[in-house]
Amino acid sequence: MKKALFGVIMVLFAFSCNQQPSANKIVKKFSKNSMKAFHISWTLSYKSAMRNDTSSSRAKAWAVYNETDTNWYGDVMVENEAGNIGIYYKGQGFEYDKSRNTLTLYPQKFAKYAANMNGSTFIHYLLNPEKLKTQIQNTANKTSVLDTNFAGHAAWALRIQLPDNVDYPNHSYIYYFDKKSYNLLGVENKAYFIWDWAWSRFQVDSLSTDIDPNYIAQTLKDLQSKAKLDTLKFDDKEEKYDLLQIGTLAPEVYGHVFQTKDTFVLSRQNAKLYVIDFWFQFCGACMLAIPYLIDLYNNYKDKGLLVIGVNSVDNNPKSYSYLKKFVEFMKITYPIIMTESKVDISYKVPGYPTVYVLDENRHIIYHGVGFNREKKLQAIDSIVKARLQ
Repeated sequence: MKKALFGVIMVLFAFSCNQQPSANKIVKKFSKNSMKAFHISWTLSYKSAMRNDTSSSRAKAWAVYNETDTNWYGDVMVENEAGNIGIYYKGQGFEYDKSRNTLTLYPQKFAKYAANMNGSTFIHYLLNPEKLKTQIQNTANKTSVLDTNFAGHAAWALRIQLPDNVDYPNHSYIYYFDKKSYNLLGVENKAYFIWDWAWSRFQVDSLSTDIDPNYIAQTLKDLQSKAKLDTLKFDDKEEKYDLLQIGTLAPEVYGHVFQTKDTFVLSRQNAKLYVIDFWFQFCGACMLAIPYLIDLYNNYKDKGLLVIGVNSVDNNPKSYSYLKKFVEFMKITYPIIMTESKVDISYKVPGYPTVYVLDENRHIIYHGVGFNREKKLQAIDSIVKARLQ
């Protein structure tokens, strides 16, 4: 009788161990594993569906919990495969470049970015599990738990589906926890950005609490003694670029129209107003500006507006197939001009996107770099309305 009862108890115990826990229970057990100091190494894998490329890299980090710190919840040091080191220590940020032997000090307000090398933001969850708790308690997020395997371990997968927004529809995180220990095994991040599935996967390769809590401080001290010190400067004001001057005649733009293969020469066009957008297809800021440019062109093309997307970066056979899918997916109606880098240089393009607006005589009346809905796009919009309405 006792043996039978013991057998029943063991069966119930085994069943309870394998019973799928709730998201709250997973985070609660994970929270009990929070560490005051640890050394971790991980592999980051990245895949882009449209580009059909996969890359991976390895990194390692040291972290010491500090309850008074609200940026990283502690001191963090991250070292990548090249030996470059990012450090967030006592509210200050440092970045060591091994090849140049330079140690750069970050301004106070940007200090936390120094240690955010190689996607190490998931260290937040190891130092402060409460951060994950707030995610599952957010009623806008949808959570679910799956029974699965991860990197050879029986695991619980906690999936958090974020609400859609304009830039990132269908964005989700999956956190993998070991079934027995509830240690974090890895994190997957999947998002559909504009037109491309992007997937990243952090896999914890090793985790140890056997470290000296003073290791980060000592490493920083050693780097300060041997490396050339520098200070990273940020200007809160909008960055100034050496673009072509307002009022000057715009240089020639030549090439072929991607959609039709027709030859294009800017000086042969006859428009009342020109918007020239220098871009390339895997530039995130460029992608965000394109829907606005499409609307602008569709609304004003019959009134004399010509919008052209000038692209020298993707002007090669390898990029054409991806570019074709991109143009079709985005439903770009204005002509994409495939040109040479000489054209970008002649317009002093410092980065992408760079936009010029020209009058009917092709004199420059506006220029801007980057994407900003509130400032740059409103400025272009006001020019177009004033001249063509």
